[in-house]
Amino acid sequence: MQEPNLNNIEKHLTRLVRERNLFTTPDQLAGAGDYIREYLQSVHLSVVEETVPFEGKQSKNILGLKEGVDSSQGVFVLGAHYDTVAGSPGADDNASAVAALLEIARCLENSQLNASLLFAGFTLEEYG
Repeated sequence: MQEPNLNNIEKHLTRLVRERNLFTTPDQLAGAGDYIREYLQSVHLSVVEETVPFEGKQSKNILGLKEGVDSSQGVFVLGAHYDTVAGSPGADDNASAVAALLEIARCLENSQLNASLLFAGFTLEEYG
């Protein structure tokens, strides 16, 4: 496992800390999802997007899978949400957890795991 790098976490926070809301800043929410997807792909995860419809609009969950060597061990999920309430930069709720999620994915990039690990960037948590 690679050592965590605080500079990487700071880079993620710099990119993510801003309002990311489906109704007030949908482009920024979509941009955050794109950033998460691109980063998970850069650490060689198998990434899919799951469309989430809500009140006539839609956003996407970003799911990156690191395959384990023993399928009988199941899949563990490590997740964080990347949307914010309107008017909030979302640093503590929840860019900090997204930054940690991305750094953990990088740290495990070259590691072999027994169980599969799904890295999930969830959207629309603020709406339930």
